Amino acid sequence: FAVEAYASGLEFLAQARLNCSGCLLLDVGMPVMSGIEVQARLNQRRAGLPVIFLTGSSHIPFAVAAMRAGALDFIEKPFSNDHVLERVREAIASHGRRRTEDMDKQAVLQRRATLTPRECAVMDLVVTGRTSKEIARKLGPSPRTIEVHREHLMKKMAASTLADLFRMHLLLNEQGTSQELSK
Repeated sequence: FAVEAYASGLEFLAQARLNCSGCLLLDVGMPVMSGIEVQARLNQRRAGLPVIFLTGSSHIPFAVAAMRAGALDFIEKPFSNDHVLERVREAIASHGRRRTEDMDKQAVLQRRATLTPRECAVMDLVVTGRTSKEIARKLGPSPRTIEVHREHLMKKMAASTLADLFRMHLLLNEQGTSQELSK
């Protein structure tokens, strides 16, 4: 692992690259700013780094607060180095998957933004399984015009199949952005 160490939470927040893949090991009791405070600041910045707390005392309120704020784990000393390394590996792998998913979502959002309002309306109906004739009856234009809109939206969305388009639509709905973008 490439490891970076900081003298305090403030130093970490001032100097660390928060947009990289990784995992953060925090002690609950650190100088100047507690680990819980560092985690709160990271959450405010929407840093997304997975956090594992290490602590020398079994302080249940801290553990509960950390886990509620999104900590991946709360490990008490003495701990097994192997256990900590296993949790760090899991955190890094999970964070990498989440970053990839976020980049996929952003790419779909960017492609969705290129659609016309009519293409957005057609997409919303296509993914429900409606035929071009059914969409034409609902939206007004001819079935042939709907076919043209479908072709354009498939090309703009870089969807080679309806299944691809449906997957993208699900990604957009996960974020709650599909309805906002089609307004």
